[in-house]
Amino acid sequence: MAKPRVKALLEGVDNYVNTVATLVAFIHESTWDTKRGDKLADARYAIGRRMTTSAANRISPASTVTPDAVVQRSPAYGLVCEVKTNIAVPADGVIPKHRREDIRKQVLTYDDPLVGWFTRMGGVSRQDVVLICDINRAQVLKDLLDQLAQTDGLRSEVVIVATVRRSQVSESVFMMEFRGSVADHEWDAKLRRGITVGSDYTLASKLGQLRFCDAPPDSPLHTMLILWDHVFMLLLRDRMRGGPAGGLGIDIPVNVAELTKLVQSFYGCEAKDERDTAMPDEAWIRDALEMFVNIGKAEKTGSDTYSIHYCAIRRELAAYFATRIADWERKDRARVGHGHPKQTGMFDQPPDHKERRPL
Repeated sequence: MAKPRVKALLEGVDNYVNTVATLVAFIHESTWDTKRGDKLADARYAIGRRMTTSAANRISPASTVTPDAVVQRSPAYGLVCEVKTNIAVPADGVIPKHRREDIRKQVLTYDDPLVGWFTRMGGVSRQDVVLICDINRAQVLKDLLDQLAQTDGLRSEVVIVATVRRSQVSESVFMMEFRGSVADHEWDAKLRRGITVGSDYTLASKLGQLRFCDAPPDSPLHTMLILWDHVFMLLLRDRMRGGPAGGLGIDIPVNVAELTKLVQSFYGCEAKDERDTAMPDEAWIRDALEMFVNIGKAEKTGSDTYSIHYCAIRRELAAYFATRIADWERKDRARVGHGHPKQTGMFDQPPDHKERRPL
């Protein structure tokens, strides 16, 4: 009974990890100076940065928008990036009408001189829109954009970068330009040939440690894995030497706000100014902690405090937690007498930040 739900939970985590890995690879490549073997001197980037549209914007005039990422290769040139790795394409190869309209509105929103770049006046001379998608969805997306260029007209260059995540272990990502051209001719030729970006390049930087984007994971599972596998071990360093052995457990007291700041500093993003988005959001951390309580791995000790019952788990961690979550949901459905588990936090109400939809 719970197996389909376990599979869905694990696929949700893999999709989210794939989105983050793809975004990290593209940002790394677009800010890298191949000749110098170092980051471009003037390059800047941000994930989920709040940008402002012009009064003449065709979809959202004079509004705040949050692309998946913005990359400023130089003070004159910027890229507005959206990841479409999980765009749903039916067997007939036709994107549903409402999804096509979503993509159309998003592209036209970013096809505008946005303000919020890392320049004195907040603008750049040239701004391109980059849609990053899985390679087996690139042609469908290209057809849609070509049609959009004819019917609505595009002022910006809209580039499609098709990707393949070659190894889930190393997070190696192959990418190549599938539509359009970026401004830098040498980089454009490189993208047309195809580039493989491995984790050995990205892990050396803070960017390579990123585990979250500006949209929440589909379930608490992804955040739970980051907390259990990485963050709680950091908190254990002052409590024990060498880590827990066997099934021996230890209680770790945590505070939601402090834990959120810790995760942001190591595996997310901290807000450096009023346009930046800090991630993960505190609500994502709280929901992960609540789920730990639900499956018996934590106890709530106050309105913002928890005690984590930490121990070594010898089984594959993602499958273990997914199974425990699915079991809890099944029991909760039986208890409340309807088809949806009772949740608290961000899964009850639409969050203030944008939600990732399976376009």
